[in-house]
Formats: sequence, C-alpha cells, structure tokens
Amino acid sequence: MKIVIAMFPNVDTPEPGRLGRMIEDRGLESLWFTTFDPFVAMTAAAAATNRLKIGTGCVVPQREPIQRQSRSPPSTYLPADE
Repeated sequence: MKIVIAMFPNVDTPEPGRLGRMIEDRGLESLWFTTFDPFVAMTAAAAATNRLKIGTGCVVPQREPIQRQSRSPPSTYLPADE
C-alpha cells in the first residue's frame, strides 16, 4: 500500500524540509503541497530528502515564467538550518 501526505503549510506545521525528512523516515511514499504557489516548499522538501516523491495538489496558472518568479515567495522563506 502506498501512503501519501497532502499538506497545506501554515505557522503550526514543521518547515517543509523537516516535514519531508519526517515523512521519509516513516517510510511514506510522497508529500503533496496544496498551496497556491508551492515551489519553495517543494524545493525545500526535495533538498532535504533522498527517496520522497514531491508533488503539488493545486493548479498553477499558465503564465510567463518571469511573472511567476516575481510573484513567488522569496527563498528567504526557508529557514537557515534547512
């Protein structure tokens, strides 16, 4: 059986990298982020894990990449220890 976690990060959840490690350590298959712009969280979780599959559970509008980048949260969102 494949078990996955879908997460909407907020102030009460662990940072994405730590959350990814916790899920991977428990042998679960994947982590899905359901935020509108999940790229920073997905990158942090992927960088902190080895086998965990990372995905998004939202539809990202088709926009010109420079516009999307300018609207993405800054990488300073990530904690320093990640």
